[in-house]
Formats: sequence, C-alpha cells, structure tokens
Amino acid sequence: MTFEFPESPEQLRDWAYHPELYCGTGQAFQLAAADIRFADVLRDCASDAACPNQVLLLRCLYLIVGNAIRSDFNGTSRMEIIRLVRQAEKRGAEPLLEFVWRTREVLDDASGFDFDRWCSLV
Repeated sequence: MTFEFPESPEQLRDWAYHPELYCGTGQAFQLAAADIRFADVLRDCASDAACPNQVLLLRCLYLIVGNAIRSDFNGTSRMEIIRLVRQAEKRGAEPLLEFVWRTREVLDDASGFDFDRWCSLV
C-alpha cells in the first residue's frame, strides 16, 4: 500500500525509513510534511545520519520556521518554534545545531528575512 502524503507522525516516520511506501516526495509532499504536528518525527529523523530522507526532513523543519516567520506566526506560534528549537538543540546532531543557530538568528531579527533564501539553506 502506498500513500501520497503522510497523515500521521507514524506514517511520516515509516516513510522516512521506507520511502517506497509513498508515491510523493516532491514539493507538495514537503509542504504536507512541514507541519508542526510532525516536529518530533522531523527532528528525530533529521538528526539520524542513517535515515535515507534526512536532508528532505531537515528541509521540512526549515519550511516550518520559514512559514511561521513569513506569516507572522499565524498557524504556528512563536512559542511552538522556540520549543522546536530547544528540542532540536538537545539532539546535538550537527545538521540540527546549524538549524538551531539559524533559527535563533531569524527569531532575533527577521527584518531581512527572505523565505526563498531561507528554504534553500539545506
């Protein structure tokens, strides 16, 4: 059985390690997966070098933050982003530490925020 988009954190985790379960991986898939309700799975998989979709899921974390900043935290609150950053920092994995540093910088000063540039950092 294949799925186009993950509907639960469990489906997203399954896909992260077994991409053949899903027929979607493009931009629409990333937008569906870039949801704060998937934050724990995204963080865990993005910190796991053995995850075949590590980079794509790290991009989803950047999308969550980018969409929150761009929408002035409409949909995903500033507190949810701060919580995500704190939890990512605890993982200690290099890709997440870079994400943490960049996110803190943009939270401190979003005046020059460029969504397209932000999302291309990974």
